[in-house]
Amino acid sequence: PRSLVLVAGISDTARSLVLVAGISDTAQPSRLHVAIADGPGWERGWLTSASTGRDGYLQLVDLAPTALAALGRPMPERLFLGRPATSTGGRPADLAEAIDAPANADREAAAQRTVSGTFFGLLAGAQVLLALAMLPLLRRARPHAGPTGPTPVAKQVVAVVELLLVAAALTVPAALLADAVPWWRAGHPGWTFAGVTALLVVAGTVAVRFAPGHSGTLGPLGAVAGLTTLVVGLDVLTGARLQLNGVVGYSALQGGRYAGLSTVGLGVFLAGALLSAGWLAQRVHRGWRPAVMVAVGGLAVVVVGSPYLGADPVGAIALTAGVSVAAVISAGGWLTISRLAWATMAALAVGIGFAVVDLRRPPAERGSLGRFLSALGDGTAGFTVHRSSAENFETLVNSPLTVLALAGGLLVWFALLQPWGGLMRLFGIYPAVRAAFAGTVVAALLGGALDGAALDVLGAAAALVVPMAALASLR
Repeated sequence: PRSLVLVAGISDTARSLVLVAGISDTAQPSRLHVAIADGPGWERGWLTSASTGRDGYLQLVDLAPTALAALGRPMPERLFLGRPATSTGGRPADLAEAIDAPANADREAAAQRTVSGTFFGLLAGAQVLLALAMLPLLRRARPHAGPTGPTPVAKQVVAVVELLLVAAALTVPAALLADAVPWWRAGHPGWTFAGVTALLVVAGTVAVRFAPGHSGTLGPLGAVAGLTTLVVGLDVLTGARLQLNGVVGYSALQGGRYAGLSTVGLGVFLAGALLSAGWLAQRVHRGWRPAVMVAVGGLAVVVVGSPYLGADPVGAIALTAGVSVAAVISAGGWLTISRLAWATMAALAVGIGFAVVDLRRPPAERGSLGRFLSALGDGTAGFTVHRSSAENFETLVNSPLTVLALAGGLLVWFALLQPWGGLMRLFGIYPAVRAAFAGTVVAALLGGALDGAALDVLGAAAALVVPMAALASLR
């Protein structure tokens, strides 16, 4: 790659800072590039900046602010999107080992780009085929009032389909967990990733099959939701290492995000958290159900919105709206105007709280919400709004998750919600589960629209919610 050399403090060699950075590609496809700083105070560490929030990662827009900071010059905030680089610890003392770490990240990012599109395309196709196969089973599962009716499907067939539905719902968290194995180093990365993911899906399906309470209507739903929330939540709590350059995460090559939750991670996490809350709330007295929804959902909001965890305050606001809707109807009844007003006020209160906290942080450490509000205040937010609108449209047209969201919606509307589909009966018997489903739809739609992800958040949530809705309806 071409390189850029910046020398700060030239008059005194002993106090000079030398920056070397690759700034462009000479061939396709794109790759990650080197960034090296040498000078007093820059020994034996990883470079990072507030614009990435990830040790070892800089953006090209960070170089000019870094040079100005080294020279002690004032920082023109409106001209630079980047932030000055800093040096953090943790770099291995052995030079070969230190070089291998970013080289390994480059290999993973390159492999992720080729595998990710295929994975989501196959996931969408498999779930559509499974939905079509579900239709005759749903029609034959309902009792009929007349003297004769369709012959019920054999129990063995139903058991196999239930296992396939559990496996489909666990595919995305299994793919996230697969990045704990260095599949990108193999001779055939795509096949290796597929094999590891398949093994994890089988292991998860077996765990759900033999979990306590599996024979109940909501047993598999609670187990799958809890397992998904646990996998994504633990990854976020431990630094979101599986999200970065992961197949279901985000790529450092795209530069949109370097830390916290990905779009897909947000979708499956909010769905898993709300379904887990609904499953727990259904097991307590009716009067305590809203409190359970708020307690579990509130923890999920903190995980999503904290700048040190999920780092997605916009996603946290969307999840708050979903939790509020779920809480007000978890004890029964419908979403009335007064309940909607209370839910809206709760979402606004949490949103204002996140905004105040973010704006009180130094400008270099603010998240996306704080930066947008600052730009709104100084009249430069037009570019951000335009970019978000363009990203929504591009994602809506090109993403396989759009197909997954639309296919799931069609299955729910034209099959599961029909008299023979069973979902309306399920909602009538288990109002807390109905509330969780409603809250998931609200949170996923709002999160995708505000994050510039169109239907991707809803598609990721549908990959978990729709198979579980179909399984519970079948039972």
